[in-house]
Amino acid sequence: EYAQNITEHHRSLKEIADNKLARHKDLAAQSMISESILDEARRESSERAITLERHLSDLRTFPNVIEQHEASVAEGQARVNRAALDARQARLTAPFAGRVIATHVSPGDRVRPGEVLVEVADYGEIEIRASVPASVGVTLRERMTAGYEISAVAEVDGRRVGLAMVRLAGDVKRGQTGVDAFFKPAGSDAPQIDIGRVVNLHIVLPAEQNVVALPVQSIYENDRVYRIVDSRLEALQVEQVGDYLDDAGKHYILVRGESLRPGDHLVTTQLPRAISGLLVAPVDASEMPSILDASQVASMGAGTP
Repeated sequence: EYAQNITEHHRSLKEIADNKLARHKDLAAQSMISESILDEARRESSERAITLERHLSDLRTFPNVIEQHEASVAEGQARVNRAALDARQARLTAPFAGRVIATHVSPGDRVRPGEVLVEVADYGEIEIRASVPASVGVTLRERMTAGYEISAVAEVDGRRVGLAMVRLAGDVKRGQTGVDAFFKPAGSDAPQIDIGRVVNLHIVLPAEQNVVALPVQSIYENDRVYRIVDSRLEALQVEQVGDYLDDAGKHYILVRGESLRPGDHLVTTQLPRAISGLLVAPVDASEMPSILDASQVASMGAGTP
């Protein structure tokens, strides 16, 4: 509309200039004006004609100019969209809340698609791996197949953390004689365990029948204990079944022996040169664990390794 209004003004000015030129020609024909005044009228008419033609030419090119500007706007918008996409792609969000354990780039580094930037560990899914003997692995697998929950206890920063076994490896790794068992913290308040950290782990194995828990000092050469009969020692062959850890953290050995009888009094200390027939003066062991009072030792009750 603005350009059309200007066009009308240009036409009016040209028309005025043409009319003025026509009058000056009439006056010049009557020798009433000089040739210079007529030339001035011709120049003004020509200038108005040129201005009008230039304006009309601009009007004809306006659609192309508009399209060109619209294309420039579209190109600019595409650049804005690309920049926004690059900005979104430059911000990486981990799929889970975790801890950064390794950083492979620095601020300002150029990276390629697929390049590793950081390593993030999901501490909500962290597991503790423990290698157990193959025979124990068979027992654990049978217990898991039967639907029993297998638990363990680990010491982390001085705290005892309850664990539950979630799976058992299906193969034995090269260089190992045992199978890997994997545990997860059983409670929500368990402390975070750093990846690669070594912790002390005690697995609660299935209960064993007809066993007795003895201090480590009671075992001689891994397969012998001594019974006191009439103040003399009598050697008995035993089989080590497993270990037992009480609530106070004291360690005991679970043993089984065909010669053991209810009511037997066993030596719970290491004696130098202990042999059968050695005369001893027995002393009541007041430091026996609370789970193994005199009645339990006499009855040869079941223990849990």
